[in-house]
Amino acid sequence: MKIYIIAIFFLFGLCIQMQSQEMTLSKKQMYEDFDELIHILQDCNAQLPIRKIVTGIDQIALAKSLRSAIDTISTTDSFIALLNTVLNYMYDIHARESNAYFVGYDNLKGIDTAIMSYRENNKDFSNKHLFPANPLFANGEYFIPGIYQMIDLENRDTIFLYYSKIISYKGIPYEKYVQDNLAYFSPIGTRWDNEKKEYYSITSLIPFTDTIKVENQGNEIDIDLGRKYKISITQTDTVCKKEDVQKSKFPLGEKKVLYFEEDSILYIYLNDMIDFENLIPLKIKNIGKLKPISKIIIDVRGNRGGGDLVWHNILRAIVADTLIYDPVIAFKNTKRLKKFYSYPNAFADIRKLDIKVFDWCPDESFLVTNFEHTFLIPDSNSLQYTGKIYIIQNEEVYYAGHSLTTYASHIEQLVSIGEPSGLFAGFGLSPNLFQLKHSKFSFRIELAIDVSEVKEPSDVYQNIPEIIVAIPPKEKFEYIKDHSYDKQSKEYLYKYDYLFRKIAEMK
Repeated sequence: MKIYIIAIFFLFGLCIQMQSQEMTLSKKQMYEDFDELIHILQDCNAQLPIRKIVTGIDQIALAKSLRSAIDTISTTDSFIALLNTVLNYMYDIHARESNAYFVGYDNLKGIDTAIMSYRENNKDFSNKHLFPANPLFANGEYFIPGIYQMIDLENRDTIFLYYSKIISYKGIPYEKYVQDNLAYFSPIGTRWDNEKKEYYSITSLIPFTDTIKVENQGNEIDIDLGRKYKISITQTDTVCKKEDVQKSKFPLGEKKVLYFEEDSILYIYLNDMIDFENLIPLKIKNIGKLKPISKIIIDVRGNRGGGDLVWHNILRAIVADTLIYDPVIAFKNTKRLKKFYSYPNAFADIRKLDIKVFDWCPDESFLVTNFEHTFLIPDSNSLQYTGKIYIIQNEEVYYAGHSLTTYASHIEQLVSIGEPSGLFAGFGLSPNLFQLKHSKFSFRIELAIDVSEVKEPSDVYQNIPEIIVAIPPKEKFEYIKDHSYDKQSKEYLYKYDYLFRKIAEMK
């Protein structure tokens, strides 16, 4: 009997898998799904009208221009790749294909979760042959990330590259090549430079084909990437060693709470906003207790995000006075958006939000939150600190990490300092799940924008620190190169970290 039961379950599972496998789409179905994706983006992505005003680029028009490619597409995989390119044209780290779903959060009405599970378990991990790995971006220029020895296997010539500056690829100035191909790089690296009024990328991977021109230690070199090379790569700088700094086992560092007695500085480094056991606030109170503190520095450079509650608890462990927490977020006022949020576990009753037209975006109507104020109340055993809390940010601070830097602009005691991230940041919700009818293409987009303290369209980006520090190119490049060192050690911070030293010197 057990054998029959097992056989029945096996056949049942096989049927589900067969139903979940990729379907063949007609051209009509492809066009309908493509148009539906465009309509969802138009109706629900509140960033797009702001981006258009600030950048002058119509991203929906760029995405629509891809529609004609359907004529030459013959497989579902190729169509899915096209839809991913449409999302890449949103230039947003949140707009992405997603086959993971969360029962307690997502609106799963009409969503085929079986096909999502199938695709999640059958990901294509194939990689194009790329060179080099993720060029470094520093002060408007791109560099090869490390030290390369390339031996041409045909003529045995050796090319030695030392963090070389990339001049051009395929004869095109590299900066222009990047800007022309943003939709084909990972959107997590797409950035907007509000000063130069242009996009750039920190994830501009290059195919191992054609010719790349680099400036290597004062000499320009053309490298034919179509040839066969034996390549050895090191990320360690053997020329400019820092003998006085320990090496790190963690590329993004690890959470730290340090007290520097000579300057009475309490330093907190957060590589993410994940702290399930609430250990960081405990360390802060233990280390800072009864010590004179002239300033507190919270370093979120490279922070990968997590939950806002982590930094809420950190501030509660530090401050003496209650902090108001009153973010204002907005959504597009459309029928589709309101219909989408009419499910039981939605964040709020969308019908009760205020309807507003802002003078900085007069052609759009928004649904705006009108929640009661909430407060961050200090712990009973907090440090009772009343001085300045400096929040250090760079281009690679994400999600909840960036929410903290945004919050600094709301609170006088907090001061954000560093470089603009170039991201669309601020308070928001987790990106929401959608699925197209025929292809079952599942994706997420961020529906909310943060309109707190906004006076002009560029303010909605919420990524520019209150104190912008122009880091000298050499200092910035050294910091990027030093990932193998413990950059959160006292030795590194005081001797080699330009931003930290600037804050330490502030009166």
